[in-house]
Amino acid sequence: MIDLEVHNFLGSERSIQEELSPRDLLFLKNLTRYGLTLIEIKLSPICPINGKQISEIELPEGAILINVIHNERSHFPDENTVLENGDIVYFLASRYAENDLREIFTPDEYL
Repeated sequence: MIDLEVHNFLGSERSIQEELSPRDLLFLKNLTRYGLTLIEIKLSPICPINGKQISEIELPEGAILINVIHNERSHFPDENTVLENGDIVYFLASRYAENDLREIFTPDEYL
């Protein structure tokens, strides 16, 4: 059995195996084979990204913002999407981009 995790930078990791269908797990297993990971970040009240449009955020190479959950509704973001406290953002990223994302979404005093 493969151990897949969604990484939440401002909290602990949680297993997603029980939440996904076998087909979804196979898809994620294939992603990990190619060095990719699914990353979940919940914006805290002190997140430096709060109030910024996606076009204002310099995302690291190898990271794609694929979805934003805002007020319990899923949105496929565009460059004008504004990220706010409490939003949950999902990235598809290379393992090399994980630390860069952590630095962008985590206040300096917590690094």
